[in-house]
Amino acid sequence: MLQTDGHSELINVVVTQCQAASECGGVGTTGDAIEMRMTDCRISDCVAMATKSGGVGARAGTVIATRVRISRCHAYGQLGGGVHMDISTTLWTNCTIEDCNAAFDGGVSIGGGTHTFVDSQILRCKAVGGVTSGDYAGVAVRGGTTTFLRSVVADCHATHSGGGLGIDGGVLILRETTISGCTATDKGSALFFASGEFAAELLTLTPQCPPVQAPLIYTAMG
Repeated sequence: MLQTDGHSELINVVVTQCQAASECGGVGTTGDAIEMRMTDCRISDCVAMATKSGGVGARAGTVIATRVRISRCHAYGQLGGGVHMDISTTLWTNCTIEDCNAAFDGGVSIGGGTHTFVDSQILRCKAVGGVTSGDYAGVAVRGGTTTFLRSVVADCHATHSGGGLGIDGGVLILRETTISGCTATDKGSALFFASGEFAAELLTLTPQCPPVQAPLIYTAMG
């Protein structure tokens, strides 16, 4: 389902086993004037074959999601197995993104815009691009401003760097948020900071179970 204009409201909708040749395997928005509201929806087993946004793609407009679960979605070509967001504005409340993967930016991929996650979870997502490119398994922030409040990123794995979250541009704010049990083969099991701005308040980091594969936090900044 790809929305290009207008307003839509999805309530108790199930989207499953959908496939897009390029992007937005499950649900997507592309126009600046769009507003999409999703409440109590389930998006599962959806695939973007060529590029990005296996489950939900918010390229523009506004997305307001409440109690939405995105499960087992994949972006085989590039990034954003669960969700990819560009110049959009989004609010995720009591949402779960789980068991999603992509070559990089496995769970949530953010290229720009303004995004807020409240009481939400990113669980067991993977970046599977290989030992030199599988970066940012749970959440990737590459632009815009993203805030997590009372949320959890847990049990995600990157085959290279940034098992929990990766920051490579933009602004990331974490408040009362937990990063737990995430792993990376190379650097930054919990958090990989390459560039941008980062602020945290009451952040909880829980190490992965032994053996420890990489330091919890890695910064490439001098």
